[in-house]
Amino acid sequence: MRSYEPEPFEGSVEQTAGSVCEDKCWADIIYITGTGDFWLLTQDVADALHEASDELADWVLTEDPEQRMRHLAEDAGLIECFLPARPENFLDDSERQSVKEKLERLAELLNADRAEEEEEIDAGRRVSEYRPLMENGWMWISPLLVSGSYAWDRLTRPEETRLISELHTLYQTGTEKAKEAGYVMDGGRYYGAWEEEIEKALETYRQCREKFIREMVSVDNPGEFISVSDALTEYQAFLEDCESMTPKDSSRCEVIRDYFQASAEQLDADVSAYQMSILTLATLGVATPEWALADVTTTSMQGRLEPGVNGFDYYNRTLKQAVDIFKDVEDELSEWATATARRAQLPVHLFEEERTEFQRLTNQLDALYEAADHQVARMVPQRVLYWQADIEDQRHALGYERQSIDVLVRNDFPLRELSSQWDSALSAMSACGT
Repeated sequence: MRSYEPEPFEGSVEQTAGSVCEDKCWADIIYITGTGDFWLLTQDVADALHEASDELADWVLTEDPEQRMRHLAEDAGLIECFLPARPENFLDDSERQSVKEKLERLAELLNADRAEEEEEIDAGRRVSEYRPLMENGWMWISPLLVSGSYAWDRLTRPEETRLISELHTLYQTGTEKAKEAGYVMDGGRYYGAWEEEIEKALETYRQCREKFIREMVSVDNPGEFISVSDALTEYQAFLEDCESMTPKDSSRCEVIRDYFQASAEQLDADVSAYQMSILTLATLGVATPEWALADVTTTSMQGRLEPGVNGFDYYNRTLKQAVDIFKDVEDELSEWATATARRAQLPVHLFEEERTEFQRLTNQLDALYEAADHQVARMVPQRVLYWQADIEDQRHALGYERQSIDVLVRNDFPLRELSSQWDSALSAMSACGT
């Protein structure tokens, strides 16, 4: 895309500047995500972008999968920009072409004598499984046997052996380039560098959650233990009262003010760190229970997170009640079995009230979890739900699994994400921007 260049104008500088800034010259302004660039568009260019985005949207929504793929491949030219996450696709164009030709020739050699009923040998897999002589672990156990086997292969299948060795070298080069680009390889799969960042953020969140759920001594009701958030509210209110008291009435404050001042500051820091750990994971694509149950209609951090934190706290309290009921019934049944030497039938019917209460609690747990799962499924951008209760919860336990990268996108991918001022225009959508 080129910036607008007005026609030459014979006149003063002031007149030229005035003609460029006339309203009729510009129909829209767009921002290209990730570039830091804004572009002014004439009506013709804006209309062309709208038409292109609408046409692309129609292709993507085509119900027939074959027709949809044909549009995206032939008309949009997008499919060829997606490449499998394999070592050769990190190489430059000439090296990648060399790999393609060598793999095709290797496949011919490997399958030359294959019978029709036999499965075709995968040339790429054969290269991935290849190990040079000095990297073969058996070399240090039976050097003569292993080296003899390699020598025999070179003698009987010289071209095949040469191609595998050359492709192995190219694969190694591609793997090194992938590492330089920040990818992490594990078990033959590719992962983004952000996966390590996510794991660290999850550990930070767990530590912050542990601090947040500890119990604190109440200042209003000595001997009673309350939550961190309630304690922070009480401590701050106590300090405000101390500030408003007369010197005569503030003798109690003088003794313990410093303690509660330090405690309030520490609790405030713990709450802030806890909230930040939730937000950090959300920006990395992971929704904790607090984020999944948050109020999405407000933009303030405190207002958004508070319902989610309260909801998850309620989930954990309800879970503990259900676990306690289950354990109490289990203990009583165990005592009954011991007392009767296991000769009498267990009196399960005596625990109907407990069973009803347990079912009510588990229904509440299910409802909260389903609400969180439903909200995460609707999030834009998409996130994965990480759900770990404060105590062991076999019913709802979702840890985080690293997301492998299966497809790469070429640098010359012809789409750009644009943001436009028009409501019906290119508002936060992808359109042909080059």
